[in-house]
Amino acid sequence: KKMRLGVKEETLRMYGAVSEQTAYEMAQGLINGGLCDVSIATTGIAGPKSDLSSKPVGLVYLSVGTKDDVAVYKYNLKGDRKSITETAINLALFHTFKILK
Repeated sequence: KKMRLGVKEETLRMYGAVSEQTAYEMAQGLINGGLCDVSIATTGIAGPKSDLSSKPVGLVYLSVGTKDDVAVYKYNLKGDRKSITETAINLALFHTFKILK
């Protein structure tokens, strides 16, 4: 997340890898790289167990970035790892479509 997407070490330390701030910086980092016009980034805890933080399984942050703005969406999804991942993908594509429409 730091090297490829430009997420700041301070952001990861203060908020964690699964956070609104990290999702924002991931999408912004892709746009800042100059090789795309639209970016989609996801970070979350799909399970089956949570990480070492107190964040619950199913917590997902999705971000969609353009040269004009980055929007971040928070979800608390239910289900197993596969259904959480598939739902997050579909939501990310839905929000991207809405922004580009």
